[in-house]
Amino acid sequence: METGTACSSPDLGPPEGAVVHVIGELDLASAPALTDRIARAADDPTREVVVDLSGVSFMDGAGLDALLTAQVQLGSRLSLCGPSTAVLWLIELTRLRVVFGPPVGGARAAPSQRPAG
Repeated sequence: METGTACSSPDLGPPEGAVVHVIGELDLASAPALTDRIARAADDPTREVVVDLSGVSFMDGAGLDALLTAQVQLGSRLSLCGPSTAVLWLIELTRLRVVFGPPVGGARAAPSQRPAG
């Protein structure tokens, strides 16, 4: 995982604030690192934090818990950007889309279909 500013939308341009990029599997092994990255990015109470999930190939309950914890702590300061089909599938399965709000960009495949793999 790395912090940068590459997550953007053609309609909105690059996001304001800190961007945390997640690449690969977001699971029990990697979720604590994501929690730490988000906490560091959110040190400034006026900064928005955008989590770029476009590079996530798999996410389990631990990854979802890391995102939920960040959502509870940061509220409207947290945005999810570019969620992959794997991420959207889990968010839809758990009916948490209302908690996270609409993502910026992301997979457009039917989230009701389980991702391959």
